Amino acid sequence: MTLPVIADTYRITLNWSTQAGVAPRNVFHVRSSGNTAAAIGALMESEFESTMFAGMASQFALLSLDVLPLDGSSATLVHGMTRSITGDSSGDFVPSTAAVCSFRTAQRGPRGRGRMYIGPCTEGVQTDGILSGTVASSGAAAWAEFMTDLAAASPAAALVVASYKHADAHDVTSLIYELILGTQRRRQSQLR
Repeated sequence: MTLPVIADTYRITLNWSTQAGVAPRNVFHVRSSGNTAAAIGALMESEFESTMFAGMASQFALLSLDVLPLDGSSATLVHGMTRSITGDSSGDFVPSTAAVCSFRTAQRGPRGRGRMYIGPCTEGVQTDGILSGTVASSGAAAWAEFMTDLAAASPAAALVVASYKHADAHDVTSLIYELILGTQRRRQSQLR
């Protein structure tokens, strides 16, 4: 698949450690004018907090970030983590469960919505597939703070929903940490 060219937009992939054959990956996008991939990687690392990954098992540690400028020509920069970011919940994890953080923009339709599956979640933060309200609230608050901190950075950055079909990106204006857990579907190559 050919990636679109979207000015000043970066695709961020979070590479987590592997536990019991599970190697989570999260992908989201940020926009920032006048920045570099290296600076974006450093900014992401400085603003991440473990509570952003509320519900995710603490056995998982964030190892690196892949930062890909969507400029049509730059290569992916791998940013190794220098500080410890882990999942936020202790206990045994359920391999296919994930908290769902939904992103909303001012753009109507699917082009203006995005989501991130954060997991696997632990048994202790859910009941019958419903995430604890306390965990969901702390996760949503941490992502909202992340967005505020990006906006205050110099140069400023914004969490965006990127539409590869339309080759554009829209600023996230609100987010919801859903109470109903999602199911992570792994790519065949991740199953070992």
